[in-house]
Amino acid sequence: RLTDAVRDGDRVLGVVRGSAVNQDGRSNGLTAPNAPSQRDVMTRALRAADVAAGTVSFVETHGTGTSLGDPIEFDALAAVYGKGETPCALGAVKSNMGHTEAAAGVAGFIKTVLTLQHGTIAPNLHFEKWNPTIDPSSTRLFVPTKASPWPASEHPRRAAVSSFGMGGTNAHIVLEQGPELVPAPAVPEKVTTLVVSGKTQARLAASAAALADWLDSDGAT
Repeated sequence: RLTDAVRDGDRVLGVVRGSAVNQDGRSNGLTAPNAPSQRDVMTRALRAADVAAGTVSFVETHGTGTSLGDPIEFDALAAVYGKGETPCALGAVKSNMGHTEAAAGVAGFIKTVLTLQHGTIAPNLHFEKWNPTIDPSSTRLFVPTKASPWPASEHPRRAAVSSFGMGGTNAHIVLEQGPELVPAPAVPEKVTTLVVSGKTQARLAASAAALADWLDSDGAT
Protein backbone atom coordinates (compact mmCIF):
# COMPACT_ATOMS: atom_id res chain seq x y z
CA ARG A 1 0.00 0.00 0.00
CA LEU A 2 1.09 3.56 -0.68
CA THR A 3 0.73 4.54 2.97
CA ASP A 4 3.07 1.71 3.99
CA ALA A 5 5.62 2.66 1.32
CA VAL A 6 5.60 6.31 2.39
CA ARG A 7 5.87 5.34 6.06
CA ASP A 8 8.86 3.11 5.35
CA GLY A 9 10.58 5.73 3.22
CA ASP A 10 10.45 3.57 0.08
CA ARG A 11 11.13 5.14 -3.30
CA VAL A 12 7.74 5.21 -5.04
CA LEU A 13 8.13 5.33 -8.83
CA GLY A 14 4.40 5.41 -9.51
CA VAL A 15 1.02 4.73 -7.94
CA VAL A 16 -1.55 2.25 -9.23
CA ARG A 17 -4.81 4.11 -8.76
CA GLY A 18 -7.11 1.44 -10.17
CA SER A 19 -7.44 -1.37 -12.69
CA ALA A 20 -9.99 -3.58 -14.39
CA VAL A 21 -10.09 -6.77 -16.45
CA ASN A 22 -12.86 -8.15 -18.64
CA GLN A 23 -13.46 -10.45 -21.61
CA ASP A 24 -14.58 -9.80 -25.18
CA GLY A 25 -17.10 -12.61 -25.06
CA ARG A 26 -18.78 -13.11 -28.41
CA SER A 27 -17.00 -11.18 -31.18
CA ASN A 28 -16.37 -11.55 -34.90
CA GLY A 29 -13.55 -14.01 -34.37
CA LEU A 30 -10.73 -15.14 -32.10
CA THR A 31 -8.49 -12.21 -32.99
CA ALA A 32 -11.27 -9.65 -33.57
CA PRO A 33 -11.45 -7.00 -30.81
CA ASN A 34 -14.73 -6.04 -29.17
CA ALA A 35 -15.13 -2.26 -28.92
CA PRO A 36 -17.86 -2.23 -26.23
CA SER A 37 -15.74 -4.50 -24.03
CA GLN A 38 -12.73 -2.22 -24.45
CA ARG A 39 -14.79 0.83 -23.51
CA ASP A 40 -16.16 -1.04 -20.52
CA VAL A 41 -12.77 -2.07 -19.15
CA MET A 42 -11.45 1.50 -19.45
CA THR A 43 -14.51 2.95 -17.75
CA ARG A 44 -14.36 0.42 -14.93
CA ALA A 45 -10.66 1.09 -14.32
CA LEU A 46 -11.30 4.84 -14.10
CA ARG A 47 -14.17 4.22 -11.71
CA ALA A 48 -11.97 2.00 -9.53
CA ALA A 49 -9.28 4.69 -9.57
CA ASP A 50 -11.81 7.44 -8.75
CA VAL A 51 -10.21 9.49 -11.51
CA ALA A 52 -11.87 11.61 -14.19
CA ALA A 53 -10.87 10.62 -17.72
CA GLY A 54 -10.10 14.24 -18.58
CA THR A 55 -7.28 14.34 -16.02
CA VAL A 56 -5.36 11.56 -17.81
CA SER A 57 -2.74 13.03 -20.16
CA PHE A 58 -1.15 9.86 -21.54
CA VAL A 59 -2.50 6.45 -22.56
CA GLU A 60 -0.16 3.61 -23.45
CA THR A 61 -2.26 1.76 -26.00
CA HIS A 62 -2.28 -1.87 -27.02
CA GLY A 63 -1.41 -0.40 -30.44
CA THR A 64 -0.55 -3.38 -32.61
CA GLY A 65 -0.64 -1.35 -35.82
CA THR A 66 -3.22 -3.60 -37.49
CA SER A 67 -5.88 -2.36 -39.90
CA LEU A 68 -8.64 -3.99 -37.81
CA GLY A 69 -7.45 -3.58 -34.24
CA ASP A 70 -6.25 0.03 -34.23
CA PRO A 71 -9.52 1.66 -35.41
CA ILE A 72 -11.53 -0.37 -32.90
CA GLU A 73 -9.18 0.54 -30.06
CA PHE A 74 -9.19 4.19 -31.09
CA ASP A 75 -12.99 4.29 -31.09
CA ALA A 76 -12.96 3.00 -27.51
CA LEU A 77 -10.29 5.51 -26.49
CA ALA A 78 -12.18 8.37 -28.13
CA ALA A 79 -15.38 7.41 -26.34
CA VAL A 80 -13.70 7.26 -22.92
CA TYR A 81 -10.75 9.67 -23.10
CA GLY A 82 -11.54 11.82 -26.13
CA LYS A 83 -13.31 14.73 -24.46
CA GLY A 84 -11.55 17.51 -22.60
CA GLU A 85 -9.39 20.59 -23.01
CA THR A 86 -5.98 19.12 -22.13
CA PRO A 87 -4.37 17.10 -24.96
CA CYS A 88 -3.91 13.39 -24.28
CA ALA A 89 -1.00 11.57 -25.90
CA LEU A 90 -1.28 8.02 -27.20
CA GLY A 91 1.79 5.82 -26.90
CA ALA A 92 2.76 2.37 -28.16
CA VAL A 93 5.99 0.83 -26.93
CA LYS A 94 5.64 -1.72 -29.75
CA SER A 95 7.06 1.00 -32.01
CA ASN A 96 10.29 0.70 -30.02
CA MET A 97 10.66 -3.03 -29.48
CA GLY A 98 7.96 -4.83 -31.44
CA HIS A 99 5.28 -7.07 -29.98
CA THR A 100 6.58 -8.85 -26.88
CA GLU A 101 3.44 -11.01 -26.81
CA ALA A 102 2.88 -12.26 -23.24
CA ALA A 103 5.11 -9.46 -21.91
CA ALA A 104 3.46 -6.70 -23.98
CA GLY A 105 1.39 -5.42 -21.07
CA VAL A 106 4.26 -5.21 -18.61
CA ALA A 107 6.45 -3.51 -21.25
CA GLY A 108 3.82 -0.80 -21.64
CA PHE A 109 3.48 -0.56 -17.86
CA ILE A 110 7.23 -0.04 -17.37
CA LYS A 111 7.35 2.60 -20.10
CA THR A 112 4.41 4.46 -18.58
CA VAL A 113 5.91 4.46 -15.08
CA LEU A 114 9.13 5.92 -16.52
CA THR A 115 7.08 8.53 -18.38
CA LEU A 116 5.37 9.55 -15.16
CA GLN A 117 8.60 9.48 -13.17
CA HIS A 118 10.53 11.73 -15.55
CA GLY A 119 7.62 14.00 -16.47
CA THR A 120 8.26 13.55 -20.18
CA ILE A 121 5.85 12.39 -22.88
CA ALA A 122 7.83 9.83 -24.88
CA PRO A 123 7.61 9.89 -28.69
CA ASN A 124 6.42 7.06 -30.91
CA LEU A 125 8.86 5.85 -33.54
CA HIS A 126 8.00 5.53 -37.24
CA PHE A 127 4.64 7.29 -36.99
CA GLU A 128 3.85 9.14 -40.22
CA LYS A 129 0.07 9.26 -40.58
CA TRP A 130 -3.12 7.93 -39.03
CA ASN A 131 -4.90 4.85 -40.25
CA PRO A 132 -7.28 6.26 -42.92
CA THR A 133 -10.30 4.97 -41.00
CA ILE A 134 -9.31 6.93 -37.86
CA ASP A 135 -10.30 10.59 -37.48
CA PRO A 136 -8.87 12.17 -34.31
CA SER A 137 -9.93 15.73 -35.21
CA SER A 138 -12.91 15.82 -32.84
CA THR A 139 -10.93 14.45 -29.88
CA ARG A 140 -8.07 15.59 -27.63
CA LEU A 141 -6.04 12.52 -28.60
CA PHE A 142 -2.76 12.80 -30.51
CA VAL A 143 0.33 10.72 -31.29
CA PRO A 144 3.57 12.37 -30.09
CA THR A 145 6.48 12.17 -32.54
CA LYS A 146 9.02 13.93 -30.33
CA ALA A 147 9.67 14.03 -26.60
CA SER A 148 7.90 16.84 -24.77
CA PRO A 149 7.44 17.94 -21.14
CA TRP A 150 4.36 16.66 -19.37
CA PRO A 151 1.69 19.39 -19.49
CA ALA A 152 1.32 21.30 -16.24
CA SER A 153 -1.98 20.87 -14.40
CA GLU A 154 -3.53 21.23 -10.97
CA HIS A 155 -3.48 17.49 -10.31
CA PRO A 156 -0.68 14.87 -10.26
CA ARG A 157 0.52 13.41 -13.55
CA ARG A 158 -1.85 10.61 -14.57
CA ALA A 159 -1.66 7.96 -17.26
CA ALA A 160 -3.29 4.69 -18.28
CA VAL A 161 -2.16 1.44 -19.88
CA SER A 162 -4.15 -0.98 -22.04
CA SER A 163 -3.27 -4.57 -22.85
CA PHE A 164 -5.52 -6.92 -24.81
CA GLY A 165 -4.94 -10.66 -25.10
CA MET A 166 -5.42 -12.71 -28.25
CA GLY A 167 -8.00 -14.85 -26.46
CA GLY A 168 -10.22 -11.86 -25.68
CA THR A 169 -8.94 -10.74 -22.27
CA ASN A 170 -8.82 -6.95 -21.84
CA ALA A 171 -6.90 -5.15 -19.10
CA HIS A 172 -6.67 -1.45 -18.30
CA ILE A 173 -4.79 0.22 -15.46
CA VAL A 174 -4.72 3.83 -14.26
CA LEU A 175 -1.43 5.18 -12.89
CA GLU A 176 -0.35 8.35 -11.12
CA GLN A 177 3.04 9.86 -10.40
CA GLY A 178 4.61 8.88 -7.11
CA PRO A 179 4.67 11.31 -4.19
CA GLU A 180 7.67 13.56 -3.69
CA LEU A 181 9.40 12.12 -0.64
CA VAL A 182 11.53 14.36 1.54
CA PRO A 183 14.72 12.55 2.64
CA ALA A 184 14.92 12.01 6.38
CA PRO A 185 17.59 14.16 8.04
CA ALA A 186 20.81 12.35 8.82
CA VAL A 187 21.54 11.56 12.46
CA PRO A 188 25.37 11.42 12.70
CA GLU A 189 25.45 9.75 16.10
CA LYS A 190 23.06 6.98 15.09
CA VAL A 191 24.78 3.69 14.27
CA THR A 192 23.25 1.54 11.52
CA THR A 193 24.31 -1.98 10.61
CA LEU A 194 24.69 -2.67 6.89
CA VAL A 195 25.08 -6.37 6.13
CA VAL A 196 27.33 -7.24 3.18
CA SER A 197 27.74 -10.74 1.79
CA GLY A 198 30.31 -12.34 -0.47
CA LYS A 199 31.31 -15.84 -1.51
CA THR A 200 34.99 -15.15 -0.81
CA GLN A 201 36.94 -12.62 1.25
CA ALA A 202 37.87 -10.79 -1.95
CA ARG A 203 34.22 -10.61 -3.11
CA LEU A 204 33.17 -9.48 0.37
CA ALA A 205 35.75 -6.68 0.36
CA ALA A 206 34.72 -5.63 -3.16
CA SER A 207 31.04 -5.47 -2.16
CA ALA A 208 31.87 -3.43 0.94
CA ALA A 209 33.98 -1.03 -1.13
CA ALA A 210 31.21 -0.61 -3.72
CA LEU A 211 28.70 0.12 -0.96
CA ALA A 212 31.05 2.65 0.63
CA ASP A 213 31.54 4.40 -2.72
CA TRP A 214 27.77 4.56 -3.23
CA LEU A 215 27.22 6.02 0.24
CA ASP A 216 29.78 8.72 -0.52
CA SER A 217 28.10 9.58 -3.83
CA ASP A 218 24.83 11.29 -4.73
CA GLY A 219 23.10 7.92 -4.97
CA ALA A 220 22.69 7.71 -1.22
CA THR A 221 20.81 11.01 -0.96
